[in-house]
Amino acid sequence: EIAALNAAAFVDSGIFAGYVWAPAQWYVLVWLGETLASSLKLVTRTALAAGKELFLGGIGDVVTAPGLRRRGLATLALQRANRAICQELGCQYGLLFCAEHLIPFYERVGYRRVPGPTLVHLPSGIVPFPQPTMMLSCRGMPLPEGTIDLQGPPW
Repeated sequence: EIAALNAAAFVDSGIFAGYVWAPAQWYVLVWLGETLASSLKLVTRTALAAGKELFLGGIGDVVTAPGLRRRGLATLALQRANRAICQELGCQYGLLFCAEHLIPFYERVGYRRVPGPTLVHLPSGIVPFPQPTMMLSCRGMPLPEGTIDLQGPPW
């Protein structure tokens, strides 16, 4: 059902041609009765910023079924994911990528844009991710400045 939800909601713009994505380690699912209404995937990863290791909880594939949007379902999923990242998984930061027009939405659930760039590892090499990076500080630590190397594929 997650694949069907993603297929119904995401449009392939071609911007990510040649990308390989990290598989989900966990999912946050929001159900309305027997209908999968919203979902996101979670991954953990140790990344590098300014020579320091960062233990990240990555959020990807945030999606709500087209007919069920603007009801706070993705917000519920993100709030639950934030608790998992910061409390249950013990991460230092949450990290996600988003389109420019979605920045205000993610700011409402605690994420802040970092200047980047954020480097991702693809079969073709190490490249900067083409969309904004947003991070959540789990322990009140300042967000990293400068280049972040995810040391693996994006999520």
